[in-house]
Amino acid sequence: MNFHIREDLYVAGRTEDGQQYTASMYYVAAEWTDGRRWAHGTTFRGCNVMTDEEGYQHFADVREHALNQARTLLASIEDPDATPGQLDHSFNWNEMPAAYGSAAHSDEEMIGWEKSLTF
Repeated sequence: MNFHIREDLYVAGRTEDGQQYTASMYYVAAEWTDGRRWAHGTTFRGCNVMTDEEGYQHFADVREHALNQARTLLASIEDPDATPGQLDHSFNWNEMPAAYGSAAHSDEEMIGWEKSLTF
């Protein structure tokens, strides 16, 4: 099993011009050798949103701080005394789609699971 930090994007709000402001967020993921993946439920947003007295949103870049928080969480999860191949379920883990092209991805159950997702 391999633990690592992943980065995804999210819409943090709208600019004064009404455009969506996209920012980064970080989280810890676990991946088995067969491609099955799990994401930790704690995410760290790389943007602070402030609203001024006129109601406009302003965005502060805090990616480095968020990434450091994710690194701290990763270090706490990577326990050298843990049983190999086992997740500590006292943490909040959410199943993710399997890695594309992996053995887990090609399983009929995984394909059916992906088809059941609505985007």
